[in-house]
Amino acid sequence: MIEWRFNGITILVKCPKCGRWGKLISKGRKSLGGVRLAIKHESERCVSIETCNIGVCSDYYPELLKIYKECRKVRETERQRKRRVVKILEP
Repeated sequence: MIEWRFNGITILVKCPKCGRWGKLISKGRKSLGGVRLAIKHESERCVSIETCNIGVCSDYYPELLKIYKECRKVRETERQRKRRVVKILEP
């Protein structure tokens, strides 16, 4: 089971490859369908960003994709709610 946290904006996961915490991101869509996932880590000395790519064939991919979709759905729901409030408040 992958450890993860979501603050409403950023999805933080404990990387199943290297064991460090990082941001779960989408690197776009594959031509065959599906989302390409990666985990961005700050380097040990905070001078660069390192990325662990998670491929569709990885054992971790289904669980990470579920986390990504779940958090994205919450983000989109919140975004829609804010749009409705702004439209109501506009003269």
